[in-house]
Amino acid sequence: MVKAGLNHLFFSRISLIAGGLALLLLGSSFLFLDDTTSTGYSYAWIGFHAQTKPMPSQTFSPHNQAIDLITSVLKGDPELVKPRKLPRPMTEEITTVQKKVPSKLVASELQVLIAMIGRDVGGQLPRILKNVERLGDRFARAHVLLVENDSTDNTREFFNAWAAEYSSKRASTSASTANLTSFYAATGKKNLQTLAVARNKYLDALSLPQYAEVDYIIAVDTDMCCSWEVTRMIKVINSALPTSGITWHALLSNGVCGWVVHENGQLRGVDPSVPGALPLYCDYFAFQGIKGESYSMANRLYFMPDRCELGPAESSRDQLQCTLIGGQPGYEVNAGFGGMAMYRADLFRTTADGVEGCRHNTHLGGCEHNSLNECIRNNKKGRLFVMTGLVVNWDGCSEEQGSGWCTRGNLED
Repeated sequence: MVKAGLNHLFFSRISLIAGGLALLLLGSSFLFLDDTTSTGYSYAWIGFHAQTKPMPSQTFSPHNQAIDLITSVLKGDPELVKPRKLPRPMTEEITTVQKKVPSKLVASELQVLIAMIGRDVGGQLPRILKNVERLGDRFARAHVLLVENDSTDNTREFFNAWAAEYSSKRASTSASTANLTSFYAATGKKNLQTLAVARNKYLDALSLPQYAEVDYIIAVDTDMCCSWEVTRMIKVINSALPTSGITWHALLSNGVCGWVVHENGQLRGVDPSVPGALPLYCDYFAFQGIKGESYSMANRLYFMPDRCELGPAESSRDQLQCTLIGGQPGYEVNAGFGGMAMYRADLFRTTADGVEGCRHNTHLGGCEHNSLNECIRNNKKGRLFVMTGLVVNWDGCSEEQGSGWCTRGNLED
């Protein structure tokens, strides 16, 4: 079906489906060596053929690519699943997949809840809420919820004023709302248990009538003040949506805390436009690889934006595997966050057969995201991916950081 070295590949729709099913059933690799070089390779992706740099330690999941192939074809021509078009058991397999294909395939059709937690974040809210507003306007309806505890500054006052304006502007169009939930922590201190309690409050809110039609919840940290590249984010989200609930259940951000270069064994912070600059991944506390491995600043990760490349982090290459989701690179993990994450809302709702929605464990201690991610994987059979193109700059909320840390995110769309 595919010959290496061709400049263009043309597949019929039936060939695409057959190819996808063959990959599912046989589990064969979806990599094709190119005739022009012994070190490079090319890959076929929904009829697209492109030469890329060699990545000897990386492989693409044939199962996920097969699912993407099938669902992409089904979107374009549902008639192909009729028994008269294809022999059995091919139609049975395709029909099974088709039942899982989401009915909403782009962000502009979705209802989302953008949720945040914070304490004494009044000085940060003007910048983070500007990002939230820009992102939210790309969806059909975007509710905003801030869970606040024990603030002594103007957090509540500022958010309530912003929320009133946000809701009023959208009352006649999307009917999006913004609301504040406040509580007082049992200990009166900012600790990991309090973070878990706060995050559970926005998950619990999904049971409220006003959020009954929410499709996804987007959790956002309030200490990321750099401007977001919203167009890039939506491109990643739209590419992944057709296989939501099939290939993935949560998209985790590539949260970076600056760009660096290696010089004489040392790291030096640079502008991201500098050749060879590497995006330093930040959220090691929440991160756990697919085989349970953890990382630290001494064992750094560099998820190169929009690429299946980990920079010079050779120690991670044996563990982390790149997967293309709708053409967008991602790395499946056991746990992570990165400062922003998009989850299917049904992960947190009780199912018809009584399976309870996932929550952060408020008693274990440690990173609050780990217990939630474990529940998603074990109880909901969900899969989580760090998407390399879903880039957010960490921090940037102080004047000192703002000038040097926010360069990449200053591009507003």
